[in-house]
Amino acid sequence: MELSGEIAVAANAVEIRQAVQQNVAAIFISGRLLANRLIGQDDEGLLSLSEYAHFFRNMCLTTNVPLIADGQAGFGNPLNTYETAQELIRSGANYLVLNDQKYPSHSQIPNSPEDLVEFLGKIKACQDSLQATDCQIILKFDGIAIYGLNGLKNVLNWLRN
Repeated sequence: MELSGEIAVAANAVEIRQAVQQNVAAIFISGRLLANRLIGQDDEGLLSLSEYAHFFRNMCLTTNVPLIADGQAGFGNPLNTYETAQELIRSGANYLVLNDQKYPSHSQIPNSPEDLVEFLGKIKACQDSLQATDCQIILKFDGIAIYGLNGLKNVLNWLRN
């Protein structure tokens, strides 16, 4: 499944309906916006996987447009990342965003990047969990401000191999 076109960001069914009317290619269900709506905090790191997955399942019932789940930093180590991907697939995700931050993720002031070996382990765990599905991974490199373009090239070289 190739993702091409505009992607909307939503955190409730009204925003999803508005995005659908704009003929978007997909909708990202933002953990940060959800935390803002549910607990009044601008910090997705305060949500548990079960809270996010429950909400995501409900949002899947409102549209046929592909939905992108916020896998954050995998909610822990590579094993947690495997379980996170499984749970979000069961919840209806068509795509899964995985960022390179140490757990827990934070958008306002990003957490430091994960160790390269640990991040690659999370990616591999996520790939393993998606094998029998059409769900795809979207990698988000929040740590580029710290490790720079050369660090990103290093990560991409490791991923190619």
